[in-house]
Amino acid sequence: MLGVAVCSAQEAPPPAGPAPVPSEEPAAGTARTAAPPLSGGQVLTPGGEGESQSYVLPSFQWTVFANSNPQSTAAGASSALQNTFVGNLTLQRTKRNSQLNLDYAGGGLLYSGGENQAANIPGPSSGMFHHLGITQSVRGRRWGLTLSDELSYLPESPYGFSGYGGLTSFGQGLGGGYLGSAPVLNPSVEPGQSVLTRRSRRVGNVFMGEVAYIAGPRSTITATGVYGNLHFLDPGFFDSAYWKFMTGYNYAVSRRDTLSISYSHTEFNFDAANRDISNHDFMFTYGRKLTGRLSLQLSAGPLISEIHRDPGESETRYLVNTYDAIKYRLERGRVQASFSRFATSGSGVITGAQTSMASFLVGHELASKFFGSFHASYAFNEPLQREGLTGARPEYKTWRAGTDISRELSPRMSIYVAYFLQRQESTVPLCFDASCGNIILRHVVGAGFNWHGRPIRLD
Repeated sequence: MLGVAVCSAQEAPPPAGPAPVPSEEPAAGTARTAAPPLSGGQVLTPGGEGESQSYVLPSFQWTVFANSNPQSTAAGASSALQNTFVGNLTLQRTKRNSQLNLDYAGGGLLYSGGENQAANIPGPSSGMFHHLGITQSVRGRRWGLTLSDELSYLPESPYGFSGYGGLTSFGQGLGGGYLGSAPVLNPSVEPGQSVLTRRSRRVGNVFMGEVAYIAGPRSTITATGVYGNLHFLDPGFFDSAYWKFMTGYNYAVSRRDTLSISYSHTEFNFDAANRDISNHDFMFTYGRKLTGRLSLQLSAGPLISEIHRDPGESETRYLVNTYDAIKYRLERGRVQASFSRFATSGSGVITGAQTSMASFLVGHELASKFFGSFHASYAFNEPLQREGLTGARPEYKTWRAGTDISRELSPRMSIYVAYFLQRQESTVPLCFDASCGNIILRHVVGAGFNWHGRPIRLD
């Protein structure tokens, strides 16, 4: 995948290699699903209303990349060839009052070359990656319960990681068709990983439990609890853990329009830095959803951040949080754009950050059996607390952009070519091992093969 985010705080574009919608659909039992409450831990998506189906679907992806900076360091490195193999298994089981979604993707990376003898940087070592997401939803007459967990093991920051593929690598065909009713977590409940941190192994996990109560014909009350952590297996980074509690009130103005007000309290803990952060924020949200086509979500609210360092030493900042997104599904493509600003753990480089992110994606059928897409995104990170006597706050600006074209070989196979650019600038040098610098630049070009099996119906 080019530019996918796993357990990260951003809207990630799909990886290279989308294929047109496959001809076979898994004919299975159906269930009614509803849009998630705006005050909870999920966001609106165009899919998810109407009929959903029960199935198991395996898929496979193989890609060869030419990577100009495989270590993702400021000093750079000689180009390396990267072979990526990804296997994926997706399961969706729907019943009258419940739905189970499970998606696992795992694979390996094999490198050839990439040494930089002048900067004393060895070539990248082969590695592996895994991602598991599971969500169980249960609905009663006046209440609903959702339990969700996202677990990942990655060799570098997911913000532009050119390796993870999985089911969404089929883009419009499978990512839009078979996962239309799968829940999508709000970026504010995920660990932030949008600062590039060279090749650094990490384990991230987010668990969420949410209860929704229908208080009236148009009113819903929610209570949500989230626990997450980000642990680095390589030295030189800050591990973090956080928990969040949210509660809110939703009012359906019409069948398509909803308003909500919510309050959340978040605690970040950084054991290595002896620092804790407490956040209090209110959010006002408007949402609009048209079945299968359009979702619009606009939100904003004040954030009060209290940073506790040594005993008796603290700092308070007043900020604005927001999450705004529009997603439109075309008959043979899709368009989406988003902007968000919220507090994150700091990507292992900062002990608490204010993160702003913007993204854009467009994908459409170019000709018979050809599909193309373009995506671009930007992330800005700065510490929540001042550093030193000057009160300066380091800044990290990260850009990424990419394009791909795929060609369908059969209803279940496609080939593709792709190009991806990644660049980061920081006001302070980032030092990893013997490499220090303010700019990280990487070009990736590749070609690959996608295959997915016939959906297996679950009755």
